[in-house]
Amino acid sequence: MVHAQPDLVHGIPGWRISLQDYVVDYVLSLKDVDFESAKILDLGCGLGYTLARLSHFVPQGATLVGIDITRETTDRAWKLLEKIGNKSKVNIKCVSAERTPFSNEYFDIIVSNLSFSVFDRPEKVATETVRILKPDGKLIATEVNKDGLLGKIGELVDSVSGHLYYSLYSPNELTKLLAKHGLKLKKELKVPLKIEVLNHYMKLPFNVAPVFLLELSKRPCPH
Repeated sequence: MVHAQPDLVHGIPGWRISLQDYVVDYVLSLKDVDFESAKILDLGCGLGYTLARLSHFVPQGATLVGIDITRETTDRAWKLLEKIGNKSKVNIKCVSAERTPFSNEYFDIIVSNLSFSVFDRPEKVATETVRILKPDGKLIATEVNKDGLLGKIGELVDSVSGHLYYSLYSPNELTKLLAKHGLKLKKELKVPLKIEVLNHYMKLPFNVAPVFLLELSKRPCPH
């Protein structure tokens, strides 16, 4: 696994880099994907770290696209790609995940890192995701587990502070949401993350799995 230097990814917490590294390695391990021509979308690409890492490993024929809804975020993603990525392989667009400019059944893989919990209308995003995903395409989605200890602490702190801007899911809840729109669960995993602040104060390694990963495939339409 190749990691970026921390000083080049300023603004991204270490645990989120750890998560995105895990997701990139998971995507690259998929056996039934032809990466020579694969089209991959990062849905809610944020500062672009996932795209930057993927750009080093996918073949030249692959297509990498990221979308995010704020211009400031996409501008910062371009800057990160200039520092640690292969900018020529990536296209980033400032668009809503509810209504994308892509044609039907375009992408082989869609990645969603902690994105469904912050979408205003996740049902609409799920519908759009299925529309642009190929019949045999995959959605790789991660979220902080609302039933986990850190998920409960985070929701409590944010609700007390009045800055709650997301809605966490349990694995079952997100699976049900996506299944309603034509996606079938293939695999569910717990993602082990190193939480540096706990390592510092406890003075020993502390790996927890507050995040889950779902691999889902698009169900074929009935004839």
